[in-house]
Amino acid sequence: MTGLTARYDSDEVELERETTLRDFQQWVIHSFGLQEQDDLRRRIGDEAQIKQMLSPIFDEMRDGDSLWLCRSIVLGPLLGHRGIALVRAGRPLIYLKILNY
Repeated sequence: MTGLTARYDSDEVELERETTLRDFQQWVIHSFGLQEQDDLRRRIGDEAQIKQMLSPIFDEMRDGDSLWLCRSIVLGPLLGHRGIALVRAGRPLIYLKILNY
């Protein structure tokens, strides 16, 4: 999850559900099937490290903003992605793609 590319004012994603940082951590652990001994699981479980990984979002976050799990609008065989977005006034402001499928 290093080197995540941020997309700004992304209209290519659909908001799935509002999330918290803790819920997002659990979503990543489940999505990747991470085990206790996995280094990535330890890094994701550390709040400071996960905020650093998601720095494009946390650097811009203001009061009233929220985190949302998102997915691409276009879905198909070998086409689609899921991730997290900073949402302001009901619109995804910054989107980080986490999973491709």
